[in-house]
Amino acid sequence: MLDSTGPSATKHYLVLRAIGWDRLQRMQEIHGFSGGALAYFGFHAVQHEALAMPIADFFGSFDRIFRSCHHADRLSPLKAIHKLAIQRTSAFEREALAQVIESIFSRDYLDQDLSSIAANFTPYVGVKGQKELAHGCRVLPAGSRVRDLLMAACCVPAFYGKPSNIAPYFDAAFASGYKPKLSSLTRSSESTLVSTPWRSGLNQNTLFVNCFGHSYQKAAMFLDFGLLLFNVPNRTYEHDLVAAFAP
Repeated sequence: MLDSTGPSATKHYLVLRAIGWDRLQRMQEIHGFSGGALAYFGFHAVQHEALAMPIADFFGSFDRIFRSCHHADRLSPLKAIHKLAIQRTSAFEREALAQVIESIFSRDYLDQDLSSIAANFTPYVGVKGQKELAHGCRVLPAGSRVRDLLMAACCVPAFYGKPSNIAPYFDAAFASGYKPKLSSLTRSSESTLVSTPWRSGLNQNTLFVNCFGHSYQKAAMFLDFGLLLFNVPNRTYEHDLVAAFAP
């Protein structure tokens, strides 16, 4: 299981690299929430050379790309803060998330039908008006593509807007059914590996791996969010990508 990591988008890759793609394919079930779903697709795209550029080119550029998709000019941070604090609306437009996704993955990869996604992977999304989480591949309209699933799985309401009748899908970590679903999965009688910011150690049949590698996860998430909001360079992304994918 790949839990939500907030704005700390690169934290699962060390765990995924340690597991390896072959083992992931052989797992009975893989469950992805929010940034965990994004990490799964990112890792899959690395294995199949389906990124927008070679992974090594992302080492030093991912942070810049991530920030440039959210900030068009020097006043953009002030505009984002004004929206959040004064207008009580989302900090950014949905288009910012779309640009991030299109900057990471190749067009051919994003244009794939949802039927191309491995049957053992469940990417969760929240749905407007529903308490329970939904399987993204099953709830999205017919004809949806991988890009549409990524938009749904990563659409944080405070960042990119509240769900609407036109765009009813959103990040599963912000749905009321998120914690109950986590609880049910981690209490399974099956052997379960959970990559999460919040726990570590063995509990009956479930092994928790702290994907942050330290105990100040909330501070790290808050810092990552602040650096993005204020358009300040964040070296953590490069550190994580190099550690996970450098030869």
